[in-house]
Amino acid sequence: MEENGNQPMNEQVLSEFRSQWKQELEGTQNDEINRNDEEEQEARSLFQLGVDLERKGKCFEAIRAYKRAIQLVPDIEFRAYSQSSQQKQKLRNDSKNNNNQTGTSHQNAEDIGEDDSVDDLVEAFQRDLSLSNKGVCESTYGAGTISTSLHISSLPVEVFLVILKWLVSSDLDFKSLEKFGQVCKGFYLLSRDSEVWKLGCIKVWGPNVSPTSTWREMFITRPRVNFNGCYIAKINYQRYGENSFQDQFYRPLQIVEYFRLIRFLPNGTLLMMTSADELQTSVNKIKSVQNALQSRDVLKGRYHYQDSTVLIVIKKQQFSSQKFKRKIINEDNSYTFFLELEITDTPKKKFSKLMWKHYAISQFRNNEERASDFDLRSSTKYPPFYFSPVRSFHAESNECLRV
Repeated sequence: MEENGNQPMNEQVLSEFRSQWKQELEGTQNDEINRNDEEEQEARSLFQLGVDLERKGKCFEAIRAYKRAIQLVPDIEFRAYSQSSQQKQKLRNDSKNNNNQTGTSHQNAEDIGEDDSVDDLVEAFQRDLSLSNKGVCESTYGAGTISTSLHISSLPVEVFLVILKWLVSSDLDFKSLEKFGQVCKGFYLLSRDSEVWKLGCIKVWGPNVSPTSTWREMFITRPRVNFNGCYIAKINYQRYGENSFQDQFYRPLQIVEYFRLIRFLPNGTLLMMTSADELQTSVNKIKSVQNALQSRDVLKGRYHYQDSTVLIVIKKQQFSSQKFKRKIINEDNSYTFFLELEITDTPKKKFSKLMWKHYAISQFRNNEERASDFDLRSSTKYPPFYFSPVRSFHAESNECLRV
């Protein structure tokens, strides 16, 4: 009976405890939410301060403001961007509603670049820049800012095109041009300039070439070799060695491995070598064109295209003697190599595989010429070449892009 009498009291105490605990928990959560809101608001203010300082050219102060904002809220940049996008979307919807009510067809410059009905980015960016009057790009200096340096947005288009020709250079480094076009809308339009791509196509296929659509599309889609690296073929085979003096029953098995390397140059010449050294050592031997041309280990030749096939002619002359560090060439003993390689694609990269189609050698000796063809059915002796990019090949520009 006592337990039954104390049970309602215990339930009342437990109910009061639950109510008090719930109030304290809600108060703690509210305090934490308020504290998070204050930190986010402060982080937004610091982030916006960093944006304003960066536009004025004060990069160090801007970085300091960005760091303080990230310390408070690590994803403040994403939150600020989301809020800005929502505000722009709301303004865009309000503008469309106002235009529909007034019957006008006016569009803001910010709406053009994000309009789903415009598929051509070049046309969209051209309209955007023409309406905003920003030129090639927008200056980061605020109104009334005094600067002793000239901002890049003040340069005319002709100067930009000269800079881009040096960027692409005679090595046809169009990969750097594509990265340049990812900076902003103005740089995107400059990277699509037909003059630069036309010079590149003429450099590759000659002056009589003509595109079916645009010069850029032709350079990207038409079969050609890559220039920002070299094509490498790895050859390995097994051979038996000589029996040892003590053991006449077993012969050692030797695994021979070597590489064939071809580096194509945009001027129609190429460098080719066969080496058993480490791959990095072999690549460094053809890094400098001037040193490679003077090396006896590197073969020099020329190439041209026939549809999707690259035809290669390499002439090798035998050195009869070397006296007083002067190379004496025997003109009566020379070899000419004829190669036909099919340009194909791999799943990850275009024009990155060369397949053997024909291989022949012509020897000229004692005023007689002898020709011989090789059987290419052996995949171990004549494996395909695979392209490998080499960053140091285009580390610097030595000559401007010109015809």
